[in-house]
Amino acid sequence: MFKLIFLTTLLCSIISGNIEQGGTDSNESIPIKVERQEKPLRPRTPDYGTEISAYYQNGVIYLQFNEDIGCMDVDVVNLSTGDMWSDDACSDSGMETVSVSSATGSYAITLTTDNGSTYFGEYTIE
Repeated sequence: MFKLIFLTTLLCSIISGNIEQGGTDSNESIPIKVERQEKPLRPRTPDYGTEISAYYQNGVIYLQFNEDIGCMDVDVVNLSTGDMWSDDACSDSGMETVSVSSATGSYAITLTTDNGSTYFGEYTIE
């Protein structure tokens, strides 16, 4: 039911022009990786978690949770300036938003759950 409401809202926003098309800071997907707790014996490709989908648009990061992984701390840092934004999010609602900078630059996002799991990703605003 929530996914239907979310998709309907997203579609209506696109139709009404509230979501810009094109550009690097418009609906930019942020690949979220799961940080492994133990060191593997040999190098492996990053584990892209299916629990969280994220994208950036106009100073807001949208987090969509595909399963309930609990509450977490969300930290976003500008890799050039060191400026940081922090917020809390809970996956039980299905979707959360985090307000961040819209300034040009490269950013890193880290999500740390209450049980200690860590997810991270990077994105660039041009």
